[in-house]
Amino acid sequence: MEDVSKTVIENFKKKFSIDLAVYKNEEIAVKIGQLIVFPEFVIKNLLLGLAIGFCCYVLSFFVLNLSLASGLMFVLLGLIFWAITGFFLGLNVFLWNLKSNLSEVIFYGFDLTATVINDVQRQGAELRKKDVFELFQGIFSVVFLPSLADAILARVPVVGSLINKLVQKILNRMVKKINFTSIEGEEEAEDSPVSSEGSQLEAIIEKTKVQSVRLLKKSVGFIQFPFQVLFLISALFTLFLTAVLF
Repeated sequence: MEDVSKTVIENFKKKFSIDLAVYKNEEIAVKIGQLIVFPEFVIKNLLLGLAIGFCCYVLSFFVLNLSLASGLMFVLLGLIFWAITGFFLGLNVFLWNLKSNLSEVIFYGFDLTATVINDVQRQGAELRKKDVFELFQGIFSVVFLPSLADAILARVPVVGSLINKLVQKILNRMVKKINFTSIEGEEEAEDSPVSSEGSQLEAIIEKTKVQSVRLLKKSVGFIQFPFQVLFLISALFTLFLTAVLF
């Protein structure tokens, strides 16, 4: 990943005469850290799911007619199965709540992109829409996503690595789907120049933000689907096993 970032930085120096490493600083990292609020509810959501699973586990003792042997077996197996089911439930609740906060974080990524593009244009470079998209991808991969990863790992205990992987997959999928060239509806949109006056760039960024919200929902839904299936399988398997064995 570090080698990829270095390659992107060097390519941007040659093509746009801009050093992306300059934007990967403490100020931007702090700003991203302030914007993400989901570390505050990820543990709450997971604990909620585990609590519901534990309640189902406890209620099972009152519903099932357990012998001494089956009761001892259920103490361990039931706890494991309901804990797994509760974990997947909590993870799905978290992913559902994640959408609104990620939108705010992504919007900052677009604003950061606009800042870098303005810096490039101030040096006299003429940018086309395909260049805007290339800059956008470079900023996200070199500056934005690494800073976001650092903030998540620093603020989310125990499951920080898992949450970071999920968030990175969601954002990477969304970034690949963003299409700056389709926004203005021009036939040769990809090669259309972007005005250095700012109004056109601002319009492109604002319309792309709207597009990103829709793409974000689809990306979260795509990443969440396997966990929805795992929750359903886990819940049905736990109920089936409880009914058959106990």
